[in-house]
Amino acid sequence: MSKLCKKKPLIGEFYQAVEGVIHKRFLPEKPHGRESDAFIYITEGKCVYRFADETFSAQSGDILFLARGGIYSMDIQSEEYRFIFIDFDFASDAPCKHEVFKMQNARATESMFRRMLEKWRQKRLGVKEECLSLLYSVYAEVIKSEGAEYLPNSKRAKLENALHFIAENFSKEDLTVENVAQIAGMSQSHFRRLFKSAYRISPIKYINIMRIDRAKELIRYTNESFSDIAAEVGFANLYYFSRIFKKEVGCTPSEFKEEYSEYQKM
Repeated sequence: MSKLCKKKPLIGEFYQAVEGVIHKRFLPEKPHGRESDAFIYITEGKCVYRFADETFSAQSGDILFLARGGIYSMDIQSEEYRFIFIDFDFASDAPCKHEVFKMQNARATESMFRRMLEKWRQKRLGVKEECLSLLYSVYAEVIKSEGAEYLPNSKRAKLENALHFIAENFSKEDLTVENVAQIAGMSQSHFRRLFKSAYRISPIKYINIMRIDRAKELIRYTNESFSDIAAEVGFANLYYFSRIFKKEVGCTPSEFKEEYSEYQKM
């Protein structure tokens, strides 16, 4: 099993979804490496990636993982090399190794990448949370491709429905794991076990991450009070919001605002 799948780190931040094409040529190393982690789905063509310690190729239907800080050159071996890449960051326990994954269901995987791309282009409210939901589905497929416990397509489809439901309703205070389990058509206990097996995270932690990610955006780009932000992202009270925020982000909402607020810089 690869280093990536063995550690199963959590996803910390979603940045962007971009579609690209490069014509046949050699691209030398960039001296500073990547600024973020990335999953890249190859839609057409073939490319050889050369790192200091390894050379490997990626082609249509593969997912390529590139770790932040990675330095490599690219040798495009087809007339056109087309791809969709997702920039994000794993949490602090992230792996540092590049990897190519041969997907069991390339068509379904490409569909998830294209849905992320479409949502990102629309730039609607909550787009990061919707894309994060899809990114976790992609991550589950990557883990599955490396020999993780098999999950039947019917159950995987139910989990994907649950992720979409969470993305649309995470800001509602009355959202519970029981609600989501009902949408997935499972008992709450079975849903909790299956969700954690597929995504390596509990449903309630996933919901809280979605809420905190939205709260971070509101703190950075608005001047709303913390009480209003807590209510807007689905927390019943400011104390609980502050506790979960510090647990997930590593600092209090006030400390985060002081460091990252764009509103205060205007």
